[in-house]
Amino acid sequence: MAKQEVAEVNQTSNLPASIQQEILELQKRVQAPTGSRISVMNNGKFKVPGIGEVEGPIDVIVVQFAAANYLYKGAYRKDNPQPPVCAAVGKGTNDDLIPAENAPEIQADDCKTCPMNQFGSNGNGKACKNMKMVALLPADAGEGNESDIMTISVSPTGIKDFDSTISKIAGMGRLPRQLVMSMYTKAAGNSDAKTVAFGDPRPLTDEQFAYVNSRLQDAENILLAPPKFD
Repeated sequence: MAKQEVAEVNQTSNLPASIQQEILELQKRVQAPTGSRISVMNNGKFKVPGIGEVEGPIDVIVVQFAAANYLYKGAYRKDNPQPPVCAAVGKGTNDDLIPAENAPEIQADDCKTCPMNQFGSNGNGKACKNMKMVALLPADAGEGNESDIMTISVSPTGIKDFDSTISKIAGMGRLPRQLVMSMYTKAAGNSDAKTVAFGDPRPLTDEQFAYVNSRLQDAENILLAPPKFD
C-alpha cells in the first residue's frame, strides 16, 4: 500500500467512534475488487475489465470450471450485491458441495440436503443461488500472448445449457481446454436478464493446448478460492 493510501486510511482514527464504526460496516457491504471478472449485462453485452462493453460472441478457451452455491440474506441484487451468509465452491455438481467452514450462517452439513437448496425454498425456485464459475483465456492465448485468466459466472438459468455443452464435448473425447469456443449471451428464462452460453467448439493446436494446460493450476486456484463473507 502506498504511503498516501496509508495516510488516508489513518485519518479515520480522528473521527468519532460512531463514524468509524459506520465506515467499517460500509466496507463489509461491498465486494472485494474482482479485476478479472467478466459480467453479463442485461443489454446482452459483456463487460470486460479494462475494456468495457463488448458485443458477443467472443472466442475464448474454457480452462476449467467449478460449481458454486451462494445464499444471500435477502433477494440477490445484481446492481448492489451483498456478501453471502453461506456459500460453497468445488468440483462436481452443485449438489456435491459442502458449505465453507467460515460461513457465518451455515444452513446444513451439505448442499444436497440443505433446505435452502431445494426447489420451492424461494417460490418456484431455490433460495440458494446455484452457479457455475468458469475460468477463461482469450482464443489467442499462448501464441506469443501471455494472458491473464478471467472468470465469468453461469447463472442458475444457464447451468442446464452449460452442462449439456460440456457433456457434448466429453462425448467428442475432448476436454474443454482443448478447444476454442464462442461465448455469447442468451435470454435467462422468462426474464429480461441474460446468461452466458458457449458453442461452436474448434480444436486448439498442440502447442497452444500445452500452454493452456500449463495454466490449469492458476485457473483452479482462482475458482476454488474460499468464498468471501465480508
